[in-house]
Amino acid sequence: MSSTSLRSQLAKPWAHERSLSVVLIFLLINVVLIYPLSVAGITGHLVFGIGFGLVLVSGVAATTRNTVVLAAFTVVAVISVVAHWVRYVNPTPPMQLADLCASLVSSALLTVILLVQVFREGEVTSARVQGAVAVYLLLAMTWAFAYAVIGSLDVNAFQETVTVNPTEVDTHRYMYFSFVTLTTLGLTDILPMSPIGRLLVILESIVGQLFPVILIARLVSLELYYRQRHFEREQATIERKALTHEIARELEELRAQRKKKE
Repeated sequence: MSSTSLRSQLAKPWAHERSLSVVLIFLLINVVLIYPLSVAGITGHLVFGIGFGLVLVSGVAATTRNTVVLAAFTVVAVISVVAHWVRYVNPTPPMQLADLCASLVSSALLTVILLVQVFREGEVTSARVQGAVAVYLLLAMTWAFAYAVIGSLDVNAFQETVTVNPTEVDTHRYMYFSFVTLTTLGLTDILPMSPIGRLLVILESIVGQLFPVILIARLVSLELYYRQRHFEREQATIERKALTHEIARELEELRAQRKKKE
């Protein structure tokens, strides 16, 4: 399949708008509830795994109608879910790294697919707005997995003001750090120490600033464009009706003139 054909397939309308709403719900649950639950003593890794698995499952249904893209994302999502549960049963460092890498790839792929849908040609609908919110949350989640991968490879990659277990990578701390970075809050309780970590922080900060600006510009331009098209269609309809009425009136006058001549 050519790149042009793939882009045209990705540009199709949302496969299921309700599924996209479900993606948003599970994302919000992961972001808002998982960290407090882990602090309260509930197994945060297990709960997060269930929530992230539900995000991926609902994401499969909400992504696209293109069978190739859908099949590819389904395979990646299944691998990610399986890797997570294998890590839960066998929490060794290699399995931990494999789980984080699989989660990173699946989250990044879902972000790209939804991002293409958000910026595609078409009218501004509720599905597009929901997709934009989902992309923003997924950006933070993707960067959190990237930070977690770096942290699992180098225990000194991030310096924290709280005492942590160096043998266990707590994804929730990186999720918190990712949102702080994406929204450019500038808190200093977690600091990147490695060059790759600092580079990722810079890139996420830039994306956090540019994404809302570009998104608003895109949505406004699309709304104005399709409103103009709608206005032009209405004007064309009015002109056609007026022309039809004028032709009918002229024909009626011609018939009246012929009757007078006869």
